[in-house]
Amino acid sequence: MWVALLLPACSTPAPAPAPVAAPSVTPEAAPAAADPAAEPAAEKPAPAIRKRPPSLTSIDITPMPARASDTLVAKLDAANIDDPTVDLDFEWRVNGAPIVDVASGTLRVGRYKKGDTVTVRVTADNGDDQVSLDSEPLVIANSPPVFETDGRAMKRVDGFTFKATDPDEDPLTWRIEGAPKGMSISSAGVLAYTGAEDEPGRRYSVAVIVDDGDAFGRFEFPLTVTAGSATKKAEK
Repeated sequence: MWVALLLPACSTPAPAPAPVAAPSVTPEAAPAAADPAAEPAAEKPAPAIRKRPPSLTSIDITPMPARASDTLVAKLDAANIDDPTVDLDFEWRVNGAPIVDVASGTLRVGRYKKGDTVTVRVTADNGDDQVSLDSEPLVIANSPPVFETDGRAMKRVDGFTFKATDPDEDPLTWRIEGAPKGMSISSAGVLAYTGAEDEPGRRYSVAVIVDDGDAFGRFEFPLTVTAGSATKKAEK
């Protein structure tokens, strides 16, 4: 008799999965220690800022008119010259000849005389830009004579001497206006008064004038004269 034995089916177990290898990590190199003797890396320079260019609109010489007794000053109309980097240079000329020892905006008395022509050139320079401008020529005008004597100190008319000087050293002449009869003044400025018999008697305003040919100085004083005057009867 045949006996069949049924054996349970056996399956071959699946192989275990292969272990996954850990990722390979390469360590980074440690930064090199700083060399204390090495120079620091140079910084990039900041971009240069261009300065505003100076501008000169006009230049005048004052005062106007100017005389030999005046100090001359250059008056500027300008822009962008207040920056400390701006250098201003003044070149003065008298009759075309430069005044080499003056570089400021002032030209003082003694460097010019009546009839001289004065100019000034101004140059503004900020290191990037430079601009120059010339003034119009200025002719030095005549100066009037100046009284040196104080006529208010006059106590007696006859023989009183007036003195005057002229800044331009021009020759001076004297005259009087509004005086009574018998009064005159010499070429040296000395008053003389002899009076006049036909003097009606009145109060005068006498003007003493000293003239240089182009301008004059004037001094006025009151004078009371009695009728039929003589020198002793004239009172200031």
